[in-house]
Amino acid sequence: MPHMDYSALDDQTLMQLIVQARAEALSELYDRYGRLVFSLARNAVGDPSAAEEITQDVFLRVWQRALRLRDLFGVA
Repeated sequence: MPHMDYSALDDQTLMQLIVQARAEALSELYDRYGRLVFSLARNAVGDPSAAEEITQDVFLRVWQRALRLRDLFGVA
């Protein structure tokens, strides 16, 4: 399969690819929103270490829930 430029894709397309278990799409989503999520978490909890854990958890949950949707609806 040829290399896909994930940075050129919109968020909806990235989510569709994440549901298809394309880890590269999750990586692109993290590149786009990781700093924002971290900043929001740090402002909420005041601790950079906790904010990093929260950020990782947010993106882990995106991945897990996307895979659950795939299994539930049989998305390929």
